[in-house]
Amino acid sequence: MSNKTQFKTGTKRAIKKPSIKNANLRIGALCLLCLLVLSMTVMSPRIVHSANSTVVSNDGSLWQRKVVILEVGQGTWSIKGTMELDSQGLPHVVFVDLSDNLVYAEIEIDMFGGSDWTIPHTETITTSSSIGAISFKLDSEDRPHIVFVDQNLYVKYAFKDGSSWVIESVDTHDAYWTSLAVDSEGVPHIAYFDGYANRTGGVWTNEIITWPSGGGRCSLTIDSTDVPHITYGGWYANKTTGIWTFSGIVPGTGSWDGSLDLDEEDKPHVSYYQDGDLKYGWTVDGVWTSESVDTEGDVGSISCVTLHAGADVYIVYYDATNNDVKFASKAYGTWYLGKVDDMSNDWLSHDHPFCLARAADRSPHFVYPTNAPHGMDTEFQLTWVFIDSESPVADAGPDRILDVNEVFNLEPGASSDNYAIVSWFYDFGDGNTVTLTTFSGATVSHFYQTDGTYVMLLIVTDVSGQQDMDSAIMTVGTGTSPNPFEGLQPILNMVSLVSAVALILIIAYFINKRR
Repeated sequence: MSNKTQFKTGTKRAIKKPSIKNANLRIGALCLLCLLVLSMTVMSPRIVHSANSTVVSNDGSLWQRKVVILEVGQGTWSIKGTMELDSQGLPHVVFVDLSDNLVYAEIEIDMFGGSDWTIPHTETITTSSSIGAISFKLDSEDRPHIVFVDQNLYVKYAFKDGSSWVIESVDTHDAYWTSLAVDSEGVPHIAYFDGYANRTGGVWTNEIITWPSGGGRCSLTIDSTDVPHITYGGWYANKTTGIWTFSGIVPGTGSWDGSLDLDEEDKPHVSYYQDGDLKYGWTVDGVWTSESVDTEGDVGSISCVTLHAGADVYIVYYDATNNDVKFASKAYGTWYLGKVDDMSNDWLSHDHPFCLARAADRSPHFVYPTNAPHGMDTEFQLTWVFIDSESPVADAGPDRILDVNEVFNLEPGASSDNYAIVSWFYDFGDGNTVTLTTFSGATVSHFYQTDGTYVMLLIVTDVSGQQDMDSAIMTVGTGTSPNPFEGLQPILNMVSLVSAVALILIIAYFINKRR
């Protein structure tokens, strides 16, 4: 009888030695399982940083998320308001106050103060009564230049000499409308009714422009070579050859109240009012082409145009039929129209034009005067509107390892926005929340009463209603804090992983050796 083990069936069956291939497969499976377990313990759940990316509402309703309206001053029934943005993106305004003073003001934006947008100081330029049209520009060094029509319909120019305002007479020729531009050398250029003037070397030079025809408001801008370009009624003129050269935008059709801007190639673009419609015109090889922008009702009697990034066109205009402030933008050949402000309980007349300025990114900002909220026709507020193209950035801070009842501080100021954050909402994940609506450098404190892992959420809201969210993982337990190895955690994780794999290989080696 054989010494080998006999099974009850009487047949011989040798014990099968596992192959090297099968052993390696088992080892590999064990390694994968080990990696999976370790990865589940090392990795923490995170809520992805996200932001609302909507740019412009185009459903015809009031813009809810991108428009900020701010009262910057009040004035008489004849209020005129105009605005410029300085090199830091902060607005400067000129308006007529309740006492009929011409006032200059700077606006500061408290980045962490929510709605605390302040006017740190105002300066009275003149107390002349019955001030007419005004125009305002900042030069390349953020110095203010102002042109206005006084009670005699004379054109006046105001500038700051140190800390004092200086007022000069430009022309005693009757003027109703003015338009001001400042060239690269800081020289002011003025268009008024049918006149033009510039101040070179401190001396004003005036001339009368003999327009073929025209009427209404004039619009002036300066090109990249400091040459003036003007629209007046349905006509356009420039002085690129040293003399005034005219071309008809839509001659003989009764167009009026045009607004002019130049693109990056110094080609003219205009918005204008014709037969109750808002029109837009531009040149192709020196020949004017035009199209209708809005034809629903009586629209465009007041308008202002600007070019964005050299291509996109922005127009703010008045809808007299519905008494609305509206906005049109043209991108990739398509016009998008939207309502900015419902003026059904207000009043905006032809004598109160819009003023449109560009930020450093060429995004549009504009102001317009309306009657004050109490509805009296003798007092007005100046309204500033802009499209906020950037969402806020929430920063909840780092993940933390804490003891039970350990107090920790959070920094609301770590979150940021291009204008202002108005709300910080914290959800600590333990049933407790806190909302801040103002911030002046204070911290937010909290502690957890029971151990566990908590996901703390932070949602910030900016001044135009856009939101962003961030999160942090709070690991809470008795004796878990402080963790002296927190900074070495990635290295320790790798060491643990390598050790586990090595242990499995050693065990597998001895198993194979015994067999």
